[in-house]
Amino acid sequence: MEILSVSERIDTVRPILAVTDKPLIMDGDTGGHNHHFAHIVRKMERAGVAAVIVEDKTGVKRNSLLGTHVPQQLADPEEFGAKIRQGKRAQRDSAFMIIARLEGLVLDSPMRDVLERADSYVEAGADAIMIHSRAADSGQVVAFAKDFRGKHPDVPLVCVPTTYGDTPLSELEAAGFSVVIYANHMLRASAKAMKEVAKAILEDGTTTRAETHCLDLQLVLNNADVNG
Repeated sequence: MEILSVSERIDTVRPILAVTDKPLIMDGDTGGHNHHFAHIVRKMERAGVAAVIVEDKTGVKRNSLLGTHVPQQLADPEEFGAKIRQGKRAQRDSAFMIIARLEGLVLDSPMRDVLERADSYVEAGADAIMIHSRAADSGQVVAFAKDFRGKHPDVPLVCVPTTYGDTPLSELEAAGFSVVIYANHMLRASAKAMKEVAKAILEDGTTTRAETHCLDLQLVLNNADVNG
């Protein structure tokens, strides 16, 4: 619900960038008020963020996967386009990217409306388009990609297959997607492991069973490769 300020979120970015040289994409939610977005872009640039994703909703932000079960409202496309233009004018690093996230399919808008919004956001200067969907399969986003690619063959396309995770990466790539974000699996996995560890310790009064859920201590102490 955008309770955390941009400054608070950037505070979590700095430790990540301290241990990796890989580009970091930051979730900018709705980007705030249009006249604030330029300031947000500059703060992200100074922090080392490579790209920001902003979504075309207005009002109190709610998780997209809640869909129409909670009040959610799309932003006026002209106002959202103005926000993108303000952000692009504010940036100092030409490599910084503003990714426009389309929420229309999440809120059951007609595909034609979503495609028209995508066209207008590209015209406003968006460096990439992210199409979101809460459908159980990839049919919606693949259909969107087919039409979008016909008009914009070189604009990067992004998707987040949280609800259609059984679609192979190769199929999404073949459909024209440039970036696929697996948004929350690492966090959900860690939360499940911590719950199991806490439960085992409380039930057993020892850490013996809990150790089966934990990374070997020597790997942690030696800062070893933990890919295995």
